[in-house]
Formats: sequence, structure tokens, C-alpha cells
Amino acid sequence: MEAYHLATSKGKRRGKAARYESMEWSGLLYCINHPEPRMVGTLSSKGRYTCNYDYGYEAAKETCMDITGRFLDEPLTDAVLQYLDLTPFSDEVLIRLESESNSRSLEESQNRQRVNKLEGEKKKWQALLTSCVDETTGKIDREREEYYWEKIKEIDTQLEEIRSKPVLADTKPVDYSVVRNFLQGINRKWGGYSSGLRNRFLKLLIDRVEICGDSIIQATIYWKNGFRQEVSIHRPPSNSKLERRWTEEEIELLKQVYQSSLEEELLEAFPGRSWKGIAMKAYRLELARGHSSNKWRPWSKEDDSNLVTYYESNDSLEKIAEKLGRSVYGVRARMRTKGLTKPKESIKKFNWEISHLISSQQSSTTACNRGRG
Repeated sequence: MEAYHLATSKGKRRGKAARYESMEWSGLLYCINHPEPRMVGTLSSKGRYTCNYDYGYEAAKETCMDITGRFLDEPLTDAVLQYLDLTPFSDEVLIRLESESNSRSLEESQNRQRVNKLEGEKKKWQALLTSCVDETTGKIDREREEYYWEKIKEIDTQLEEIRSKPVLADTKPVDYSVVRNFLQGINRKWGGYSSGLRNRFLKLLIDRVEICGDSIIQATIYWKNGFRQEVSIHRPPSNSKLERRWTEEEIELLKQVYQSSLEEELLEAFPGRSWKGIAMKAYRLELARGHSSNKWRPWSKEDDSNLVTYYESNDSLEKIAEKLGRSVYGVRARMRTKGLTKPKESIKKFNWEISHLISSQQSSTTACNRGRG
């Protein structure tokens, strides 16, 4: 019923948050890269999940975790939807709710009739109280008077009992066929609901999700009914300096070689990292270089001509930079200046593994492999 209320609610969000829908798993993720689990925040405008512990500090502060939303949304939601077939149970529950609703309506109708009848009887006994006084002598028949008052008290007790029963705040009848269709169509219609609605629905079922890792994300989903699932997400290497968290080994190596090594040597020592990323990390660590081996040089007509040639040959940015003897960032900037744009990279593929639902008393089961493009 709560889920149905969410699906049919038409209230409009207010304030700054109204500009962006909540992300699917917003408020449910916790980073366990720390001694104590920390809430993972959301950047809805950018579609990213970020560990609150570090995000929000000055730019020099490195973030603990910054993950593109789809790398968590798709696998976690897939795990939940596998066990969200409500069809076998919804009919049984809804039939009972319909029965209770009908019984409640009948009971409320009967109660109204009883109240009207009791109030009529009370007025009758109250009117009879005047007959206890003899009009001639003024003498009061105490026995009769006491009897009438007992009847009135009995009626008051019955009325109080009826009126003290809880009354539903919303007496609007519920169309249970709509509820039934909504519950049975959750899996099929999931993608058609807004991310904000999906998030509010997940919060009805899921207590929290604990995540850690980088290229391989380990996630544990804790259901409110006491079960849990393990999900291993294998995502592709990221080019984002926010996502690529430096390890302690990398930091120690950078401290040892940064001052005396050439740019090419550093790029070879840290495969997968850009020169800008290495230089920025060194700046944050306050590491100085004893020389400048990579001074910027202006672009000549020959350089521009070669750039166009390599571009039209569909060479990669890295290959073009290598041929021109320049950095990838320098080549990308010059391409923008010249109006040359490379097509966007295809969406990176990734896959994940989901375990069966297990309770705290059960041992882990063999994960079933699932892949997505």
C-alpha cells in the first residue's frame, strides 16, 4: 500500500532538489573503506555516487570514492528485481485487504446504526426521569430514579466503547485492482518509473548497502526482512581522477621517483594514469621537481597539418599525441581549437555477479554470473 501511494502520488518537490530527481540508490549506500561505515552521497546533477567523508573538502583533498551511477544502479537493482516477483503473494494479500475493507465498511455502518439507536434510547430514559416525581406530593421515587440512571449509564458506556474505536483518517475507497496491477507490474515497468520513485520504493524494501573497492566493487545488500545479497561488480578502468583512487603503494613510489624522473618515465611507472593526474597528485603531496623537461611549445603550421592528417586517419588521441610529441591534454585542447571532435567513446561494458538471497544463519552460496553491456 505504501508503494502504491508512492506510485500514485502527484505531489511536486520543492526547493533546489526539485531540479534533479534523486538517484536510484540515494540514501542507501555506505562506504566501508573507513573504520566506521560512512554514508555515500549523491551528485544527482552529474549522476555520481561520492563518499561523503571526503567530498566537499577543498580540491586538494582526495575523494575516497566517486562512482558513475550506472555502475551501481544496474547491478544492485538487478539483484533486487530477481527476488521481487510479488505475483504469488499479492493476490492473497489483496483479497484479504478487500475482505477487511468490506468488513470494516460493514462494521462502520452497523456502528452508526447502533449509535443512533442508543442515543434514542438514552433520550427516552432521560425523559422518564421526570416521572419519578409525584406531581401532587413532590415525593421522589428513588428506586425508579436509580433504575433509570443505571440504564442511562449503561448506554453511555456502550456509546463510549463504539466511539473510542480508531477511525481511518482516509475514508476514500481504494481501487484494489489498481494496486494489484501496480505490484504485479513492478519488474516489467521498472524502467518507466522516475529514479526518484524507484529510490523511494527501494527504501521500503532495503535497509542499506555496504560497498568497497575500486575496479572491482564489493557490495552487500541488506534487506529489511533480514536477508542479504553479495554483488561483485567488475567495472572498466576509469579515466576520472576522482574515480582513480591512489593506493598507498602508488603514493610511496611517487614520492621516491617524482623529483628525478622524466615525464615519460613517470607515465611508464604509473600505467593508466595521465601526466596531469600524476602532476596534480604530486602537487597535493607538495612534491617539487628539480627541472622542467616538458616545456610548452607553440603549434606550428606543420603540427596543425599533421594533427588533421592523424585525426582523419582515426588514430587515437594517445597515438596522435605520441606522433606529435605532445601530451594527450595538449592534443585534445588543440583539436577543440581547430574544431576537430572525436566521436564519443562507446559506453563502457561491465559485468557483475549476484549471490542468492541468504539469511544471517545461512552460509554463502555459489554466485550466479550475470553480464551486461
